[in-house]
Amino acid sequence: MDDEDQPSRANALTGSLPASEGERRAAVGYEGQYRVGAGLILYGLRRGLSFVRVADPLAGRVDDLQIGSSGRLDAYQVKWATYPGLFRLSDLISTSSGTSLIRQLSEGWVSLRVTRPGTTVIVHLVTNDNPNGTQALAQAGQNTPGEPRHFAAFIEEVWKSARASIEGYTVPQRWARIWAQLQEASGLSTEEFGDFVRHCDLDFGWKVDVGDSIARSDEEQQLSQDINDVGA
Repeated sequence: MDDEDQPSRANALTGSLPASEGERRAAVGYEGQYRVGAGLILYGLRRGLSFVRVADPLAGRVDDLQIGSSGRLDAYQVKWATYPGLFRLSDLISTSSGTSLIRQLSEGWVSLRVTRPGTTVIVHLVTNDNPNGTQALAQAGQNTPGEPRHFAAFIEEVWKSARASIEGYTVPQRWARIWAQLQEASGLSTEEFGDFVRHCDLDFGWKVDVGDSIARSDEEQQLSQDINDVGA
């Protein structure tokens, strides 16, 4: 799991802090991620999961958590920030830190399909950031004045529609360049990319707790307490 605000371990490595203290601070930075994992596992237990795996080398970068059920495998990569911000198109396609995020997801999907033939593999990006809904994308066309051209609109109008399609999704013309950028960054062919999108959830604005405590049912309150206990 990755955390933008993960405390540095440099002091522990140089000896100015005990190694145990460095690890403790790192663990504090991962608290949100642990709670996400705890929540996913508890939901899975209530819905009949078969197995759970963590840090599986065969999963590539979607190895933060795998939840297996009958005929299905959900593999997760978690990006968590202490203070949620805006998630941009560039965050998916940039190679500034090595392999792009969209390629990490696609390579994990391809790898898991090979190792688990006959299983429906769904890869997930889970983040508490929200897709950027303020900055227009220069690559997005505009058919009608006033149409939104930001990344949040692309996710709502294109990615979610393609994800829900059975096959043969047609990308709206004004989003064609964005789609092509993502496909190229993924390293997949046109046909493979369409199939990948149908098996890839971009879970933005993820919240660890289940709604407001006043409105929650007893079951939801118990689940939230369980998440606190498991993720602590």
